[in-house]
Amino acid sequence: MAYLIDVSNMVLAALFFAFLCGNRAHALLLFLVYYSALKWAAYENTGISYTFTAHFELFAFVFYLGLIYFSPKIFLAFKTEIVARFNGLSLLFDDNRGIFISKLWTSTVVATSTMGYMRYHGFTYPSENFYVSWAVNVVFFSVIGLAAALLSLRLPHKEEFSSRLGILFAGAENVDNEFRQSALSHISSEVKKLGLAVSKINRRIVIEAYDPDYDAYRATVTITTTMVSLFGDVDAQDQVQFTVTPDKFEGCKRTPNPVGQIISLFVNGEEKIRGNPQPILLGQGNGYPEVFTVGKDEQVFTFKYWCWFQTGEDFTYHSKRFCREFNVRVINRMLDEKESKFSVRRPRLGKIGEFDSKTLIYGEEWDIVNFKDLEPNVMTTLFTIERPSAALAAETSLDGATSATSTGENA
Repeated sequence: MAYLIDVSNMVLAALFFAFLCGNRAHALLLFLVYYSALKWAAYENTGISYTFTAHFELFAFVFYLGLIYFSPKIFLAFKTEIVARFNGLSLLFDDNRGIFISKLWTSTVVATSTMGYMRYHGFTYPSENFYVSWAVNVVFFSVIGLAAALLSLRLPHKEEFSSRLGILFAGAENVDNEFRQSALSHISSEVKKLGLAVSKINRRIVIEAYDPDYDAYRATVTITTTMVSLFGDVDAQDQVQFTVTPDKFEGCKRTPNPVGQIISLFVNGEEKIRGNPQPILLGQGNGYPEVFTVGKDEQVFTFKYWCWFQTGEDFTYHSKRFCREFNVRVINRMLDEKESKFSVRRPRLGKIGEFDSKTLIYGEEWDIVNFKDLEPNVMTTLFTIERPSAALAAETSLDGATSATSTGENA
């Protein structure tokens, strides 16, 4: 019986210190102090060196240290194999509240076990009445406190989506429940769409040629859009529409038609446009619609097209969803020796009517736009590209600037 009490108490203490400390060395040190103090106190109180023989005591001590050393694997197995079965309760056991309550409860269990160990070895403190009262209260509040903890640790965002939706639309108390459930089922897909947001858009514009008859630059545009669901645990389905709206090409010697081509659309590495590229025609919005689903994993869209962009027009952008980060890079790849450079002008942030201008030679790049937190359904002017003649003038003038071109995408 003495062996069982000693071993059980020390096993509880070893597991407690391993759970209390994230560092093995700290856990081993605390257990060593606890073990030594308890054994010394028992010896001083009884005059008996050990209830165990020396070789068994050494074996037991090595066992305790091994238990602490391998405890991270024990806790991981407990978490994955046992705690996972409580997923139906929508509990998040990694939450700081759950960890704090667990440590507090295990400390009371170890304290109770330690007091029992001391009383077994003849200690007169704590008193029997105190110990019995303490132990009864620990058992009682373990049962009642467990139920309270399960309720308090239940996280709304871990509930079923229908339950979360019911909390959101809980104002109509007198509505028939069957009608309410039908209505919630109907609007759930729309609510899921509200959780879709764009985490990042990278727009790469490669200027390849200038045609004086069109008074326009030919450019290849690659747009990479990363879409996420803020709900995370439910699948939200919607349609993405990458749209290219060509310029009007008024006052030009000749008008290009088609103005360009939609080359490709990759969704998570899978090509969606099969066969021939799609033409971009004058006088209409040209694009490619794609139905997509976002759940726990993000969706990445890579949209590519080439187009003629008339000088003196603004490059613009608007999105129907919130965009956290929006970047635009312009690259000069013009091979014509006569017209191998151009000037780019962008609005200066926070200063109406003021602009920054830069002349790009062949091979030069400019990260022209780095926006944060773009609001949905707001048209944003990005930059304009000037005629090559204006680029030559910019070498001798700090003013530089007239206009550039326009396109826009709805993501």
